[in-house]
Amino acid sequence: MTASSSSSSGIVPDRDVIPDRDVIPDRDVIPDRDVMPDEFRALTRLEAERILVQHELSGLRRGYQETVEASTGSNADDEHDPEGSTIAFERSQLRTVIHQLERHLKDIEDARMKVAGRRYGLCEGCEQPIPAARLEARPVARTCIGCATLDR
Repeated sequence: MTASSSSSSGIVPDRDVIPDRDVIPDRDVIPDRDVMPDEFRALTRLEAERILVQHELSGLRRGYQETVEASTGSNADDEHDPEGSTIAFERSQLRTVIHQLERHLKDIEDARMKVAGRRYGLCEGCEQPIPAARLEARPVARTCIGCATLDR
């Protein structure tokens, strides 16, 4: 995938890399108590997204390494290449997308821990429930729309 294949959630997976939708969350995130159906659904979604992000990161890191290796030992003047973007620019773009996905992976882990602590779905700003539609669109949402708007 390329850096341009992103959406509001940060990724748009290729059709052939979408994991099974019946992903079972890691047992280390599920505490020793009964898990409510909504919590289990949230964990399942977060786990599926975690797998997608890890897969995407793996490919991007591989691409970054290939770009670095391709330019090693080259005396090409890529800063003045009339053919298009420079190798340095491509590396910079890959580093930026990798950083964004690493941050998204941390957001996923934070959300999984919130499920375990029964804080998932509560706004960090006003502590009111985050609407289900927002969590459906953005499972790692930390705030409700009102508080998110105030932060801008």
